[in-house]
Amino acid sequence: MCKHLMVACLMALAATSSSAAGQPVRQLVVEGKRVVDRQTQREVRYSDLDLANSVDRGRLLRRISRAVDDLCGNDANSVEVLEHTNWPCRDGAWQSARPQIDAAFARGAYGQAAVTATIEISAVPQQ
Repeated sequence: MCKHLMVACLMALAATSSSAAGQPVRQLVVEGKRVVDRQTQREVRYSDLDLANSVDRGRLLRRISRAVDDLCGNDANSVEVLEHTNWPCRDGAWQSARPQIDAAFARGAYGQAAVTATIEISAVPQQ
């Protein structure tokens, strides 16, 4: 496998280095599919939101909160379950999401489109 990867990289390098010599540039397209582990991850999509808008930023945070609830198995906003809340799972999920949220909000503030428009949260829920 490593050998095949090295060959692919060398072919890509050869294709791009010829453009420096005035040759036409050949495009290299790599496609893949990301698999989400439903036991430890959730995806939160936000391509429909305008993150320059504070209302839509709030919507994104609520979506993430619901995903954390789903991943960690409860709703920490409910007084009855506070003592049974899986805080390590919730903390880990929010920690995994925070840098992505900050980056998405920064792009929104500058009017830049999101590349993926997905925030992936991950944590290890207790069984």
